[in-house]
Amino acid sequence: MDEYKEPSYKNMTITQVIDRLSDIADSAQYCEIEGILCRAIAMLKDYRSIDEFINEPMGGGYYGV
Repeated sequence: MDEYKEPSYKNMTITQVIDRLSDIADSAQYCEIEGILCRAIAMLKDYRSIDEFINEPMGGGYYGV
């Protein structure tokens, strides 16, 4: 028998993650849902870091209004 190897979701694009999350049925295996959600969280963290970098004012910190 071949050993079961869980699929890697690390190379999924944002579009693929959204599509997979939209297509997951109640019959999906927990490990599949967990893998896709972990990838989505990693992507969102990357997006947040990029968003904070882009929206950071010139000169470094945020200045209160």
